Amino acid sequence: MYVYELTTTGTISFGEFLITTDLVGQVSQTTELRARLRGILKEQRASVSLVGGGCVGGSGSASGSGGGGGSGSGSGASEGTAGSSTGPLTSHDWLPIIKAVEEYLPYLFAVFNSIQTDDLILRYEPVFSWRTCLSSPTLRGAQRIELVGLYYEICSTLLAYALVLSNFSASIVASLGEYERDRSLSDADRGVKNDRLKAAADTLCRAAGILAHLSSHLIPRWESHHGIPEGRPPELTRELTLALSKVCLAEAQALAIRKLLAPSLALATDTVTPGPPLPKSHPSPSLLAKLHLNVAEEFEAALSLARTVNDGKRVRTSAGASSGSSSGGGYRGTGSLGGGGAQADDLVPGKSGGGKKLFGRLKNLGSSSSSAGVGGTTTIGSASGVDKDLDLHSSFLRYLGVMAGFHRALAYKWLGVDAGESSNRIGEGISFFAMSQTALTSSTMKEGLVGLSKLKGGMSSSSHAGKHTRLDFAVVREQELKSVAHWLTSYRKLNDTVTFQPLIGESELRAKIPAGRAALLMKAYTPPQPAFGPGSAGYRSKDGTDALDADNLHRLGPDHPARSNLALADSTGPSSGAASAHGAQYAGAGAYY
Repeated sequence: MYVYELTTTGTISFGEFLITTDLVGQVSQTTELRARLRGILKEQRASVSLVGGGCVGGSGSASGSGGGGGSGSGSGASEGTAGSSTGPLTSHDWLPIIKAVEEYLPYLFAVFNSIQTDDLILRYEPVFSWRTCLSSPTLRGAQRIELVGLYYEICSTLLAYALVLSNFSASIVASLGEYERDRSLSDADRGVKNDRLKAAADTLCRAAGILAHLSSHLIPRWESHHGIPEGRPPELTRELTLALSKVCLAEAQALAIRKLLAPSLALATDTVTPGPPLPKSHPSPSLLAKLHLNVAEEFEAALSLARTVNDGKRVRTSAGASSGSSSGGGYRGTGSLGGGGAQADDLVPGKSGGGKKLFGRLKNLGSSSSSAGVGGTTTIGSASGVDKDLDLHSSFLRYLGVMAGFHRALAYKWLGVDAGESSNRIGEGISFFAMSQTALTSSTMKEGLVGLSKLKGGMSSSSHAGKHTRLDFAVVREQELKSVAHWLTSYRKLNDTVTFQPLIGESELRAKIPAGRAALLMKAYTPPQPAFGPGSAGYRSKDGTDALDADNLHRLGPDHPARSNLALADSTGPSSGAASAHGAQYAGAGAYY
């Protein structure tokens, strides 16, 4: 699984840019919760930071094969994780961050809503800063990006939330080891580990839902209301958030395959060698092939989207280059706001930040004079507004390519098993096994493995147990190659002595490949109820009404932003009133902005 580098954020006080007499305590609480989140992110980043920065890739959800001597064959997944930690990844590294984000979000949404209804007044447009986690300039580490407005803050916070959930899932999987092959494990302990594996998959589905919500709702609203935000990182484009959603979903489905195969693999380790025939209790090989095909398709789609962002941002015209930056999301200079810029104490201990800050000031100075506004820039491609100096980490792109090829090879293997188990399709099965073998030994796979093996953390030893908690992906690939070779040898011997069926050409064989089938679906993201203001329990607006529901919408002018801009969750409290009883809700229900 891929372990994402932690982001960090700069300091800012909500009380500096918000005017209020009634919500002073709530605004102060929002600042406190954000400061707590920032502190935890800094602490964890310092403890798991790579020397030299950059994002960290790993050996993703992989499926290895065990076997049964003549009577059965099982297959399980051994999760490899390339982490950036100096020690083993544990759930304790990520739970404090998850808790801090979940405490902060209701207050952040409440601030946004209250601004729309004038319960809070903006003194000036705030500037927030966040460090990139999947992109950086060539030969340099992750950069701090400053942009104007609460949209940037909400999107960056949710992105961090989703990626930390993914890392949390990876830590759960890393702690399990190869439990399927442990014959000394009791049924009760095996059940506990199966439940933890399921929890990891569910967590990834949650992360996928958050990222999909960013791609389909929040970022389009941001662009619609304020124009294309110039200088934004690639991580906050529709395409890359959608790609990340697909990656999380693909990894979750790979874990589901592992759980499905766990009982068969546990049985197979009691025997001598893998090979035909399959036991009756073994999951359907046709189903396994379709599940792996779906995983491969998700990784391939994610890779295409990521490349679109990485390549598309370079295809930009210079029209309107002298226009001023957009007030809704332009790149701002370091000194534009006292609390929003990159601080020296935000840097990772032991790393020099002077050069980076000087480079950032020069870069921002150039950007402030050349960034184009909404109407002054013509942008070609899907990476509109992306900082042209930021490139996606090659390790991430390499990881997607390797995982797509690996799961497609496993799909061919199970299609071969499915065909070989039928006495009149052994020739077809041999052809599928040959395709699987070719995919596993391809130059793309080998080059990808070389890149992944250079990353730190591919093999991590537990400081407590003194044993490996993750299996290097190259080892998993070798296991699969041995399994495919054994099945191929067995079926060839059978075909040469009994069935004498012709082999099938690759073009005809590809026409027989079925469509993929999803094992899991993403969990749609439900925003938290705001802590105060519109949408919160017991909220009363300035004119005395309980809520901004459909019956009270006429009180607002036709151009009032509350008609479409409220970032509200569905109200379940008594304040929802009669409108909820009839199925009516406030304007913009469930649509954030």
